[in-house]
Amino acid sequence: MDEKEVLIQKVTASAKAEAKKQKMNEAQTKLYVDAEVQKAIEEYDTKKETKEPIDDVKTNDTKKEKSNKPKKVKYIVYTPVKNFCGIIAGVHFAYGKAEVQPGWVLNWFKEHGYKVEEASK
Repeated sequence: MDEKEVLIQKVTASAKAEAKKQKMNEAQTKLYVDAEVQKAIEEYDTKKETKEPIDDVKTNDTKKEKSNKPKKVKYIVYTPVKNFCGIIAGVHFAYGKAEVQPGWVLNWFKEHGYKVEEASK
């Protein structure tokens, strides 16, 4: 088994444990696990390309922080109903938009046809 497969197994197990802890249903768990695995793979591939040490790839059970790490990217999700104010999938919307971080919730909105844009810095 290569490094990438081991990483996928670790992240999957960790994400499933976190989903259980947060009492997610089966569909939410699948989206959450898929998002966490995808994020870990992208980070792994980036580190592989730059020849950084692979053991710095983050998993949920590892709390390593890098000081030169860029801030998390945030996204703006827009509702189909203009100026909607309320809660959808646990996210608070004001005037038809909300700020969301990458993860299963963002994937849920994308899968359900919501307009999603990267937040400007």
